[in-house]
Amino acid sequence: MGVGKIAAQAGHASVGIIQDMQASKDPNSKLLLKQYNQNACPKIALKISSYEEMMTLQQKAELMKINNHVVFDAGKTQIPAGSATILSLLGEETEVNKVTGHLKLL
Repeated sequence: MGVGKIAAQAGHASVGIIQDMQASKDPNSKLLLKQYNQNACPKIALKISSYEEMMTLQQKAELMKINNHVVFDAGKTQIPAGSATILSLLGEETEVNKVTGHLKLL
């Protein structure tokens, strides 16, 4: 993906996870969103090497009950429609680091 496409996908991921958490009936999601907003909405972009790695990370997040959102591309530009392009996680830093702590910054 080009730099602009990566930026667009990151935007989709940020909005997507917030929408998912706002719609959630889990009270912990509401508390995490409140903390996220009070702490300047931090974001960190990390590099992965493959779709398989992204799905492994997503499965680990699911098992750990960490809020996550996978973006599937619409296919209007560089990526085929339906392709998973980015994973976003939102949770307690120590928990998220158990999933992503080994990854390097993008």
